[in-house]
Amino acid sequence: MTSNDLSPVSANRVLASLCVALALPVLVACASKTGDAGPSGPAGSTGATGPAGPSGPSGPSGPQGPAGADGAVGPPGAQGTVAVAFAAPRFEPPDNFTVNLPADESYIDVATLSTGVRSTGALVLPREARLIVTASAALANSVTISARTGCRVVLRPDGLPARTLTFESGDYMTGPATLSLTTGIDVDAGTYDLAIQCNTFPANNGGFIYGADLTAVAYAR
Repeated sequence: MTSNDLSPVSANRVLASLCVALALPVLVACASKTGDAGPSGPAGSTGATGPAGPSGPSGPSGPQGPAGADGAVGPPGAQGTVAVAFAAPRFEPPDNFTVNLPADESYIDVATLSTGVRSTGALVLPREARLIVTASAALANSVTISARTGCRVVLRPDGLPARTLTFESGDYMTGPATLSLTTGIDVDAGTYDLAIQCNTFPANNGGFIYGADLTAVAYAR
């Protein structure tokens, strides 16, 4: 078939098909070629924080730190007992204790720390102290008349003169009675004996002692 056999319209269509056929390889070749990378875009916004992971194992203990400074000095503690001594003769066996008071109204030892079956011996103090003494005596008359019986506490430091620590405590009575005494004194280190002394008035009234207690406690000062 020649061009002369085609109508003008058909010729145009053939020409268009040829153009398309010739241009398609060129377009395909152009589309298959990779171009240069463009510039990086801006950074996106920060994402949400994820959940916390599990705790790791405990690390080894660190070395011991240096000692701290000394604290403030505390208040003074309570006073302590330095020494204790006593005497406690009794009327009952095995003591069978009685002391007949002198008829001449003079004082006589009723109990001392250093003598008797129920005594500890003299009080020995290694340092100065506050000495507290409590004493009592059980009294009676062998007559029916009212008679006065009195007692006192005497301190006897080793190597020094004796010293009366209390005023006389006395009572008029016709029957049994108990006299009690309490006193205190500051003393230096040393050895001390103590005594309860008693007397009766008027003379020859038959007064006697049938029991006594003497306790000495020394506190630090």
